[in-house]
Amino acid sequence: MDLFIDGVPFSILHIESLSREELLDIVLEELAGRGLVLKEIVSHGEALSEESFLSIPDGVEVDFLSDTKEGIINRIILELRESLDRCISIAEGWISQRSEFPDENSMERWVESMEWIVEVMSELNDLGEEGPLFSDVESFKLELERWRTISVESPERTVPELEEMVFKLDLLRDKLEDLESLRRNLSEGEEVVKGDDV
Repeated sequence: MDLFIDGVPFSILHIESLSREELLDIVLEELAGRGLVLKEIVSHGEALSEESFLSIPDGVEVDFLSDTKEGIINRIILELRESLDRCISIAEGWISQRSEFPDENSMERWVESMEWIVEVMSELNDLGEEGPLFSDVESFKLELERWRTISVESPERTVPELEEMVFKLDLLRDKLEDLESLRRNLSEGEEVVKGDDV
């Protein structure tokens, strides 16, 4: 197996005697030593999960793509904000066009998108070096459990709840913008006073 890190060959002594788990640990340690984290594993142009790498056959080329921790967080925040914008836009459309209120399938897809957002928030919390970045993850999880069972047959009953959810999502979007502004200022070397919500 030929290993690369960001397209540069990476040699490991006695590679043939090491398990896939050991190889992965060595690469992760190497990246950590460089101040980097693993972004993606690629073999012959296709992305692999870490689990897939553990069962990959011999005789293939594997490239471990890395990024800085800050770079990965910034990319995740951008994807999170785009997903939030879509969920808010969909909900606002339902609110303004009550005659085209969502059926159960549409609502379920919306909730699934929201669940992805909550999952990403949890992962970002794990990356926070000074405590969780989002203190309201658990409340969002409870909220989504309720939305899975909510009836969409009556706009008069559901619209006020949707409006409340959009309000909460707007607050979350504001928090993401605060995080991006904070990271941008820090990277430019400006002195920043950390707010209570960050």
